[in-house]
Amino acid sequence: MKKNEDQVFKDYSKYYDLLYKDKDYKEESRYINDLLKKFSLDACEILEFGSGTGGHANILTKKYKYKILGVDQSKEMIEMAKNNKNFKSIVGDMRSFDAKKKFDCVLALFHVVSYLTSAKDINKFFKNANKHLPTKGKLIFDCWYSPAVNYIGPSLTVKKIENRSCEVVRIGEPKIFKKKNQVLVNFTNFIRNKPSDNWFQIKESHLMRHYSKDEIDNIAKRNGFKLISSEQFMTGSKSSKNTWGVCFILEKE
Repeated sequence: MKKNEDQVFKDYSKYYDLLYKDKDYKEESRYINDLLKKFSLDACEILEFGSGTGGHANILTKKYKYKILGVDQSKEMIEMAKNNKNFKSIVGDMRSFDAKKKFDCVLALFHVVSYLTSAKDINKFFKNANKHLPTKGKLIFDCWYSPAVNYIGPSLTVKKIENRSCEVVRIGEPKIFKKKNQVLVNFTNFIRNKPSDNWFQIKESHLMRHYSKDEIDNIAKRNGFKLISSEQFMTGSKSSKNTWGVCFILEKE
């Protein structure tokens, strides 16, 4: 039986940091800092959508001295986030949240834009980002890249990870909707609590949307942005049919 979206994220949040403990937040934060220095030298205040438990924000604020307001739709993840004097996180929707102020940069990492699966939703996000930026302010995000998704194709994945308190085996089964540029990924998580050795199961369904450079360029133009750069996330290399994750840098006109 499928859980509703709020319940999925509530369950998912408990194991989020464990599932992604091998994610290199330090290097990703360094990469974002380099982008900001390259494209927005004066940037100091950031609005981060999809901030989760604050993995990037804590490094960007402590090491690189930015001020960040983090926004995430998961109340549980916001409660888990470790705020500091330059990082505050609150519950909100990237399509409609209103901070009632402007920032130097709007940031959305870890494919959160790929969760915007309809034209209505992606345009709402762009309009909201525009509202929170001054002229020449930057919007930076990464997402699934259509040429790579179509060429490589999503595949069955199995991930096993554990810590002192639990073990998680996660199986991801994709279903492709080619005409809509969407992929539904059904996850089954088998979780063993230690030391009781009791197993239980959580099912999740994540509908993802991949985008091409031309699509992002067109969406940007409709919403008062210009696309100033795109590249392979982390490496800075030119995107290609082998580049699953592409970073887009846009400027408010």
